[in-house]
This record gives sequence, C-alpha cells and structure tokens, in this order.
Amino acid sequence: LSNYRKIVRDAIFGSPRIEEVIFTPSYKDLKENVATQIAGRTTANITSDVQIGTFEGQERIVKLHSEIQRRNTLIIHSTKTNKGVVELLLLLSALNKKRVSNLRCLIPFFGYARQEKRHRAEDISPDAVEANVAKIILQIMRMYCYKLYTVNVHFFKEEGHLFFSGVKDLRIHNLNAFDYLVKYFVDKYRLDHPFLLGP
Repeated sequence: LSNYRKIVRDAIFGSPRIEEVIFTPSYKDLKENVATQIAGRTTANITSDVQIGTFEGQERIVKLHSEIQRRNTLIIHSTKTNKGVVELLLLLSALNKKRVSNLRCLIPFFGYARQEKRHRAEDISPDAVEANVAKIILQIMRMYCYKLYTVNVHFFKEEGHLFFSGVKDLRIHNLNAFDYLVKYFVDKYRLDHPFLLGP
C-alpha cells in the first residue's frame, strides 16, 4: 500500500501537473490513504465517483461525473479480470469524449501481460497462432493515453521508463515492488536471516 501511495504521489506531482485522480471501484479503498498523504500539497481533485454497472446480457457500462472535462487526469484501475480490461477500455473512451488532456494510467496489475508474444496454438490447429493480447491492449490504450504506470509487469525484465515493441509513443514506467515486499515480511515477522525458496 505504501508503495502505491508513493507511485501515485510521483504521478500527481510530475509534469504536467495532474488535476484529476480517478480511483475506479477496483482501488477505491486506496483513495482515502492517498488523499491523506498528499493533503495540502496539490489542488488535484481525488475522486472515486465512477459508476460501473452491467446491462442485461452482462455488458459493462461506465459513467463519469461532468467536472472531469478537459482536465489532466490520472486513472487508477486494475485489469486483473476480463471485466477489468473491458472497464478500462470503456473508461478511456468516456474520458476521450470528455476531452481530457495528458491522460495517464496507473495499473498495478496488468492483465494479459503474459501474452506478450505470438505463439503457436497447435492444440487448436496446426496453423493457428495465438494473438499478442498484451500488444493489442497497449495499442488501444495508446489511442487515449500517453503514459502507463505498472508494477513488475511480465513483458519487461527490467524496471524504469520503457517502450513496448510495436507500440509507439506509449511510455511505460515499470515499477519494482520486490524490495517493498521483502521489507514488509522482514518487518512483519521480524526475520533476521530471510531465505526465499521459489519454484
């Protein structure tokens, strides 16, 4: 949580200055923590006033409040589920209609990141090829926003400001949370000589 707060602070105080921070329902519990951390340091409006509902037939719908129009905006959302991906695309489209400028996205969990390459899908057909879903999502995002913050995303092996091959002009800031996770467990369980065993 503290790492996310730092990420949000960096995004808000970066250039150009953010005027609107939107927490979707997937991260609405983070809103008050962030608001407390940056109180008095920014005039940005911090809101979770985003309505995400479902039509009959399981179609998703997104509604925004009217004051967002033409503001520099940061979205904080998760694409951990298929619904989350659809909600992101609908939200980006809605913000585009509001003519927001300098739109940035913070997506700590980037869904479909493991599908960043085209692989043979021989179990379906000898000639079948899986789609590069990560690239498709990023290409759509680039139509609406210019910067993406994410955490330990699968398609990058290093942290920092990077670009995904074939996706022009979408700057991706891949953040490393491992140090924070280690510190959390060391402090929580008072570990003197921690040892990590993984598959």
